[in-house]
Amino acid sequence: MKDYEIITPQKKSSPKYSPLKFPPSPQSFIEHLQYDNIQLQEKDLIGISGIIGTGKTSLARALGKLLDLPVLYEPEIDKKFLEDFYKNKRRYSFSLQVKLLNERFSQQQKVLWEGKGGITDRTMYEDSLFAKVLFEEGNMEERQYKTYLNLFRNMSHFMKKYTLIVHLDVKPEEALSRIRERNFEYEKDITLDYLTRLYNAYENFIQHISKAIPVIRVNYLKFKSVEEMARKIKEEYENMTNIKILEYSDSDEENGGN
Repeated sequence: MKDYEIITPQKKSSPKYSPLKFPPSPQSFIEHLQYDNIQLQEKDLIGISGIIGTGKTSLARALGKLLDLPVLYEPEIDKKFLEDFYKNKRRYSFSLQVKLLNERFSQQQKVLWEGKGGITDRTMYEDSLFAKVLFEEGNMEERQYKTYLNLFRNMSHFMKKYTLIVHLDVKPEEALSRIRERNFEYEKDITLDYLTRLYNAYENFIQHISKAIPVIRVNYLKFKSVEEMARKIKEEYENMTNIKILEYSDSDEENGGN
């Protein structure tokens, strides 16, 4: 049995410069984002996704070396800022999310203008998942959340579309264990409940994003090393296709073709 799952998009490619379409309701924004109209780039842009503590940076580094692509690491954030956020999410959630969004957008523009592609150790789309969880927890006001979504929507018109997303499937309990093991001071207040909410948001995200962008979902714990995982991902990526086989079966006839 494979230790990874390939999820391929089921929509036809859209025109190269079509604008994004967004629903009017902020609450349904994340679930119905139309990622398939984002402008395509010349070089591969691969994103590593996953909740906190899944090993995204390690995999990005190994995959970048293997594919000879530059690695664009998650923007550095002042540790004091993060400590303040985890101690008082409601007070600092909006300013932190806007700061992260701005930093990630700058990173995207670097890829856009240099045209070199690369590997990011978190996709820009994921920032909206954190904002969604904060809003649902009551740690971000509705007007702040709406403002964030409008900002995210406007920036989305200028995003580069990923050619592949590699999702690291690590359960919240294991992620929390890794967080405790690496012992970053600013992460000491992260709870299992928070990681579980994020994990559920990611599950929904992967199902929606895979309609527009190919996804390789990896069971991290099944691999002996990050290098072994990177080699397997490279092999699968080079052999991925977007061909679906549809055949008529006897059961279709028995059901009257319905």
